[in-house]
Amino acid sequence: MGKTVLPLLLIVVMALPVFVRASQEGSTSPLTVVLLGEKPRVREGARVTVLTQIAQQTSSILNARVVDMTVEKESAQATANRAAEALAAKPSAVIIFSGFADEAAGIADESVRKDLVAAARTFGKHDIPVFLVPSSTALGAAVSANLRLAAEESAATYVEPGTEIGGKPYEEALAEIAKKLAPAPTVAESSVLAPPVKLASEPPSAQTSGSVQVVKGAAVQTPATIYMVPPPALKSFDPRETPGPKRRIGRPKKPAIEN
Repeated sequence: MGKTVLPLLLIVVMALPVFVRASQEGSTSPLTVVLLGEKPRVREGARVTVLTQIAQQTSSILNARVVDMTVEKESAQATANRAAEALAAKPSAVIIFSGFADEAAGIADESVRKDLVAAARTFGKHDIPVFLVPSSTALGAAVSANLRLAAEESAATYVEPGTEIGGKPYEEALAEIAKKLAPAPTVAESSVLAPPVKLASEPPSAQTSGSVQVVKGAAVQTPATIYMVPPPALKSFDPRETPGPKRRIGRPKKPAIEN
């Protein structure tokens, strides 16, 4: 019986690290990002082209699993209607592209802002961060400002695309989102402050002209309090009392003239 149990115990012990490693890998699931709204566009000279690789770029830059739910020329109202559907993907973050279709259709800014706020708050109720990004680099300043206001009202984060000069405006925007989603850096053990120590004053017999505080259990002590004693006052200076041969002060007498 003992000979049979021993090999079984060895097999269990050897297989234990494998099970632990598998459970750790399963617990660290990748980030899930949902792309919502309309497909973003980039202005290239006189043309405005649709970005077809936005999902691949998002997955690469954010190192995330991406669920692309963008629709070409989708209005903000349609985006708000599909927000609840996007919750089924259990996103870790949501990126909403909007602005181009509503600007082209002449939809009022107030109506667009209301729909975007409703869409963002759908995710905000579940503590899911939302990033609102203009869907075109050719949007007017008023439309971009309206999107910024919608982000402020809904507690979302407004992210402006990069400049077209570099040729990668949305990659720059995704890089900015990646910074905001990055976990906070952990504090190194060496930089952790030590717990405060109690300070004890020296006994009166050891004190001199000041009080010295000694840190118990540490080789550091606070500097002593030093009292400066002023030098004695200088005596009044009289040049006639300077050392050296004394000179007669006054009018010298005329020498006597002998006949």
